[in-house]
Amino acid sequence: MHAAQTIRNTTWKNTTCSTSTRSTGTKQHFSTTSTRTGTTNTSNSNWGRGFVQWYEGHLESRPIVTKSITGSILWGVGDLVAQLVPTMIGEDHASSDGEDGEDMGESKEMKEFKYDYPRTARAVFFGFALHAPLSHVHFNFLEWMTVKGGFAGLSVPVFKTVMEQVRFHYLI
Repeated sequence: MHAAQTIRNTTWKNTTCSTSTRSTGTKQHFSTTSTRTGTTNTSNSNWGRGFVQWYEGHLESRPIVTKSITGSILWGVGDLVAQLVPTMIGEDHASSDGEDGEDMGESKEMKEFKYDYPRTARAVFFGFALHAPLSHVHFNFLEWMTVKGGFAGLSVPVFKTVMEQVRFHYLI
């Protein structure tokens, strides 16, 4: 049978598919194993909700690894921004009062920007290996202290803020 002579009409109803072939006049029936219900919606809100559920699932199953990877990404992006923003707004923006003897009306030449990759690598490593695991342990300990101390209501954020300043900042 030639491919051009075969025209297939496929209709899906629930989980059964009926396929008819015009050239032979026969019908084939088969069922699918799909358990998906509803319609497919590709809006951004569903994508975001799916990402949040995916991320929270990883936080539950592998909290330290997930937090370490997240920390490395955030520290890397933070360092990237810290290197780019001064170049974009001008490094000498704060010292434009003419301290170095130049007239304020003159435009200063912009220095050539060179990205510091080793600095970003150090920031990524710090976020991955030090900050995220220590923060995980610290905040779990802080939560344990809050529950064990019997704090409730507005005393919870006050206690956590004080302990945050006393405990965590001395660890790092």
